[in-house]
Amino acid sequence: MARKFSLILSILAIICAGGLTTGLTACSPTMATRGNYLDEDRMKTLQVGVSTKAEVEKTLGSPTTTDPFDPNAWYYIGEKTSTTAFFNPKIDSRKIVVVYFDDQGVLKNAQQVDEKAGKNVEMVKKKTPAPGKEMNAFQQFLDNLGKFNQSGSMSSSQVNPGAGSGPGSR
Repeated sequence: MARKFSLILSILAIICAGGLTTGLTACSPTMATRGNYLDEDRMKTLQVGVSTKAEVEKTLGSPTTTDPFDPNAWYYIGEKTSTTAFFNPKIDSRKIVVVYFDDQGVLKNAQQVDEKAGKNVEMVKKKTPAPGKEMNAFQQFLDNLGKFNQSGSMSSSQVNPGAGSGPGSR
């Protein structure tokens, strides 16, 4: 009897240890890299005045975005995040690299921009009025009466409003 009891206790201990290990692992943060997070080693292979757009794209990958007003400015934006359990991701680090080319497509400058160079854009909470009349559900129902015939399609006078009136109509 004592042997069975010790066997049951050891099995329970193994199950508890496994559950505890699984529970602790589930709470460890999940690391993720989003965007194009450039490392310094790849940046060092580029040479100002020598590297072309094709070489930069081959080395760094395609840019995250380009300047809409200057096609010779490429932006590489990336961030590293960590997520614990079901919480929102937390940004650990963000890196923005701007690459400039001259008119011949040769690398002119590549620099990392810090977060202090960014600007906070405040969202406007105003609503844009839409033209037209405001109708409640009952008014919309009354407005739609007679617009559709029995088969569910629009009547011929609504499809071709000029048909059936004027000279030459039957």
